[in-house]
Amino acid sequence: MKRIILSLSVILLFSSSAFAGEDAPLSLAGIHLGDDFHKYEHLLRMEHAGAMADAVFLNEALIRTGAIHGVRGGSVIWGNCANSGKVLRVKIKFADTSEELFKKLLVRFEEHFGEPTRYQGDSFRNVIAWEWEIADDDGRHVRIQLMYSVDPSVRPGVSIKMTDQTLLDLEFACYKKKYREKYRREEKAGKIDDLDMFVPK
Repeated sequence: MKRIILSLSVILLFSSSAFAGEDAPLSLAGIHLGDDFHKYEHLLRMEHAGAMADAVFLNEALIRTGAIHGVRGGSVIWGNCANSGKVLRVKIKFADTSEELFKKLLVRFEEHFGEPTRYQGDSFRNVIAWEWEIADDDGRHVRIQLMYSVDPSVRPGVSIKMTDQTLLDLEFACYKKKYREKYRREEKAGKIDDLDMFVPK
């Protein structure tokens, strides 16, 4: 009986898409999570770099079209609080926007990372998005999302987003601590008193 339980435990461990033990993947298209963003300035449109509107503790710069072979765009995102300048997210948009490319990448991802952790697309499949969560023994927590979209408002074509969730959480915690009063004011400003004001007339 103990042998059966042990065998089942081993099967469950290795069938998980987010099991600990292996090194978490940190590199995408030659860009390494945790590196200083200055290392990749030659790939980026630094003239338009700046804080993200909805997450001011993060800075973002767009990837220049053609700077990475086969890539038409995307962005590199780094923190500006806990680990200032450290890359914590990479987004890649491919020049090839076909569903065929998406399916080929999905096969490769499943071979490397197992079944996705969750489905993040819509029910109509105008946006198909699979996400993997991968953690290692060092406590590094990485999220990878593979997306295919035919919705013009949601990155049409094929894209990959890879995030060092550990670094991202540290940035948000630093922002809340360092700018606590401002953060509280923002939360208070977010409370709605009159719903009718936001009903289109």
